[in-house]
Amino acid sequence: LLKHWSNACLPLWVVFISLTFMVISSTGYAQQGPVFRKWSGGGLKLEIAPLNLDQVQAFYIGRGFSPADAGFIAETGCIFRSAIGNAGTGANDPKVTVQLANWRVIVDGKATPPMTREIWAKAWAARGVDESQTIAFYWSLFPSEQLYRPSDYNWGLISFALSPGARFDLELHWSQAGEERTQVLKNLECGK
Repeated sequence: LLKHWSNACLPLWVVFISLTFMVISSTGYAQQGPVFRKWSGGGLKLEIAPLNLDQVQAFYIGRGFSPADAGFIAETGCIFRSAIGNAGTGANDPKVTVQLANWRVIVDGKATPPMTREIWAKAWAARGVDESQTIAFYWSLFPSEQLYRPSDYNWGLISFALSPGARFDLELHWSQAGEERTQVLKNLECGK
């Protein structure tokens, strides 16, 4: 049973270890840059930082993507690593729900949603990317919707569909115990 479980979970462990490496390797870069954010309020806690183009390409080439497709992600994805969770620690603290499709990437007054797993799936189908790579990509991205109980958190990548070095504001939307909340993070910058 352990052998089968290990084989089934191997892709998840590879993603987890790779994300952990990216978090460790990007922390110094991100903390020096103006776009690293660590924010908490309204029951939500968030840490977000851009990945540079080399980090993105290396990560996805390591997942079996061709250099061309990995380059496509790096040049068009504006990939940030993220850690999102419930700031509450007590058993009776309210649950928090995040739906990435409700977030808004704001550039020059124009607001668009982030590139969720579902949007990227359409891009991969149009490019004819192999299923094994699309599955690896799916699991590297932050879930499109997630419910957090007190102390829960998750790591993943978020794509904002902008060019390298682009600056934007990020309007966060979440609910805490059914009450809608919002916060704007100003002046984020895509990795270069």
